[in-house]
Amino acid sequence: MTHPVDDRAVLLAALREREGAPQEAALLRELVHEVRTLRRQQEAHTHRVELELSSITVMNVQVESTPPCGGDAGHGAFTRLRLADEAGTCWSLVAEEYDGTVYELEPRSVELVVRGDDEQGQLLAALQVAVQVMRQARVEPTPL
Repeated sequence: MTHPVDDRAVLLAALREREGAPQEAALLRELVHEVRTLRRQQEAHTHRVELELSSITVMNVQVESTPPCGGDAGHGAFTRLRLADEAGTCWSLVAEEYDGTVYELEPRSVELVVRGDDEQGQLLAALQVAVQVMRQARVEPTPL
């Protein structure tokens, strides 16, 4: 499966070739090749887990994460956490925009994606704090 940005770059390369700019076209094709190679390498190192937690309620959990890639979001590191209600999960989501607008939702699923090495570390630290607080409150995990 190709990526939409790759498709646009390939079309732009063809257009440049038609317009008599073969050097630009060749550069674009080379760039597309490099991006696709980097995506394949990242895909090979991405760790994925999906599981269904089932007791009185049913929740689907998906996590995927790359190892740190040496910098900010542009270097390719990311972590994605998705939680989905499959049956009876009581939850709400409150999101606040930078302008102060607040949204309160009761969604079927929520997904959080962080991009960049530092952002991954921050998310991990935040989740560790959440686990610590829940353990102090004597919350017991649903058996896997």
